[in-house]
Amino acid sequence: MSPSNTGCQTCKMRRIKCDGEKPICGRCVKSRRICLETNATRQACFSINIENNYASGEVKRPRGPRSSLTMMRPYLDLQTRAVTYYLQYHLHELANFPQNPGCLTECVLSWKTSGRTSHMVDLALSSLALVVFSRTQNNPPAAREAFSSYCRLLQITQQQIRQVLSSAFTEDDVEACATYSPANPTPDLSFLSLRSWCHDNSNRGSPSSIIRQTRRGLFKAFLLRNQRMPDWILAGEHFGEQGVGLEYDRILTRILNLRSALATLLQRGESETAITEDLNQEAQKLDQDLQHLTTRIPGVSPYQRHKITELDQYHDPHFYSTDVFSFCSSSEAAFWSYQFSIRMLIFDSRLKLLKLCHANGLPSNVYERQQLECTVNLKSLASSLASAIPFSLERFKLGESPATVEVPCVILNTNEDIKPYLANVLVWPLTIGSGLEGIDEPHQFWFRSELARIGKCLGDGILEGVEAHQGPFL
Repeated sequence: MSPSNTGCQTCKMRRIKCDGEKPICGRCVKSRRICLETNATRQACFSINIENNYASGEVKRPRGPRSSLTMMRPYLDLQTRAVTYYLQYHLHELANFPQNPGCLTECVLSWKTSGRTSHMVDLALSSLALVVFSRTQNNPPAAREAFSSYCRLLQITQQQIRQVLSSAFTEDDVEACATYSPANPTPDLSFLSLRSWCHDNSNRGSPSSIIRQTRRGLFKAFLLRNQRMPDWILAGEHFGEQGVGLEYDRILTRILNLRSALATLLQRGESETAITEDLNQEAQKLDQDLQHLTTRIPGVSPYQRHKITELDQYHDPHFYSTDVFSFCSSSEAAFWSYQFSIRMLIFDSRLKLLKLCHANGLPSNVYERQQLECTVNLKSLASSLASAIPFSLERFKLGESPATVEVPCVILNTNEDIKPYLANVLVWPLTIGSGLEGIDEPHQFWFRSELARIGKCLGDGILEGVEAHQGPFL
């Protein structure tokens, strides 16, 4: 337990001992309260001051029980409420599995726990938090304040760009820009900062988690756009990847190279049979290597299949069918969701390569056999991803079953609100499922509908509008 002077403001107000966990202490998690940092309050009024005003006759005592007067009443401005809400409900960290291609949560939490400060990061976080707060809590004033905060952020960013051009950029500035900048495959400020760090990493020591997560975010952006990343950023060992995580990073690099090479072939409209067949074989090898690596990742358990027969009477849109998967934890559910989506990328690539091979003389019997294999696997993986979503969103849980029954009973949890931080980790797998050309129409439509529902939960207007998009977009 931490001393009381380092605990959160919420626990101090409740006069209980705080465990000091960040960003949300255990006491607040258990009691489902907003965990306020100690410096989150601008002023506090104690009952003794109020009572003196009443005794002097300056203020008329309100009706009601006096017990409410003994509580400390902190003044919280709109920005503080928005940031606190965003940190507590949208940026809750799950276990970090190596296949995670980058997440804002890890960057922000790593920055906050480092103890360092940056006006640019504060403005970026408050701008994002205010926008989310305005959309999810229907608070128009928060949207206006977000606009004002973002305008100030742009001015500071311009100043930082001038510092980059004048070579007056410090290591702290690199991490601040990496935390602020969204994953974007253009040579923007964050990109230049990372490149500067990479070329001089011998003097800087090991990269921080912020640098590593920013690279993973860039990886995700390039992968979704089928674009090749610059060579200087491909080597994962230069950015802190190691062990099984480094092996997974190398597989993602191969998938990225496969997708970018395929995009180049499709743009040309013609291809050499030998090159196309080599890429097809590489895709087959990638799927084998990925499945083999999965068996070697520590802490990953197989999932269980269940059939919920009473689901029809609940009409919960987060269930694609009565067939669902359960996992040991939300973290493992996220792991398998990413695994399903990555393999979908591989089989979608193979389908497109097979069409090119067939157009360049691949025998019909070989083409039809491999095409059927890819189509069946894509549909199976799409069903698996859809079956993983309900558990990932905690729409059901497993209860205790009688000793004579091997399969645990399923308890529906459809009346609870979806936790935004659980929905956030599903955005990328659902984006892949929504946009691949080889996905069958029923799955693709449901993935887009689910992505729109998650977008509403997260306050993301772009995701909310994806349902109206026609045709594949990956």
